Amino acid sequence: MTAPKPVLIKLADEAEFQLEVARNHLEWVSAIARAIARDAQFGGHDIKALSQLAKHLDDTGMTNVDFAIDNFRKILAEGAEVSS
Repeated sequence: MTAPKPVLIKLADEAEFQLEVARNHLEWVSAIARAIARDAQFGGHDIKALSQLAKHLDDTGMTNVDFAIDNFRKILAEGAEVSS
């Protein structure tokens, strides 16, 4: 199956956007993990709050990934309809 160029362009644009979102989430969670490790060295006063923040970002990141997967499937289905 060969998809029309507009569908491929739309899919590539969406893929790029979703990868950038995923990268941002990974950077944030990594920064929080480093902050937790540093905080643990100096008394651990913020570990609970930082851990909750990391969990929140992880949970919302998964929601974004699930949304992206559904969106990619929709784009591909639209392309399949156009090409048939």
